[in-house]
Amino acid sequence: MIEHGRWKTIDDKNRTKDEILMNFDYLRSAYTGLRDIALKEKYYLPIHKLAIRERLFQEREYALYALARFRKKEDIPIIKEILLSNAWRMGSLTFQLIEDFPETSYQDVLLKYYPRSFYRGICEDKGIAEEFIKTIALFNTDRSAQILSAILSRKPFMPCPTDISSLKSQLIRSIWNNPCPAYSKLKEQTRGDMEELKKSVLEIYIPGDTVNHFKDTSSEPINWWLNSPQN
Repeated sequence: MIEHGRWKTIDDKNRTKDEILMNFDYLRSAYTGLRDIALKEKYYLPIHKLAIRERLFQEREYALYALARFRKKEDIPIIKEILLSNAWRMGSLTFQLIEDFPETSYQDVLLKYYPRSFYRGICEDKGIAEEFIKTIALFNTDRSAQILSAILSRKPFMPCPTDISSLKSQLIRSIWNNPCPAYSKLKEQTRGDMEELKKSVLEIYIPGDTVNHFKDTSSEPINWWLNSPQN
């Protein structure tokens, strides 16, 4: 009912989120509502409680990301240990957490994820594999270089029949988008591939075209997942 509900204004919806987080935190919506909730100090302890509570990890990811937004150093070991214990369950939101709030120690989480979880899930969701590649490349270390090299050099490239074009493109771009001494050999190895990627980029501009062609004119345009302010 909550997640399919609609509100007249964002303030109305935010009041509902506040009520759920502060008084009904056992609901799934207490977790999913954290994706764009305002960063208020009064929410810190309730969010901390949600993050450490044993719960379906796909729900806890929302709480872990929200907790990381407070940027409290004492929470980094807590977040890391929870991620290490659930490395094989990690989804896009975990990789986004590591990208948005980089900490050297989080590399240990990615090292645990690779290679078993990486290759086990790659044929089910290439998007997650691409997120992993983009995230591990940000660390610019010898260890991350070894992982990227292992992915690049694997023969066959993937453990199952699948379209590898987007995955390999993400790998090449991640190497080149993070210049560092650790990736110098990888850059030389993939120079030709990067040149081909540059050639394949074609931007088509249509004069007068706009992205938003339609406007929601309904009386209650605010729903649980969309129309929220970015913080």
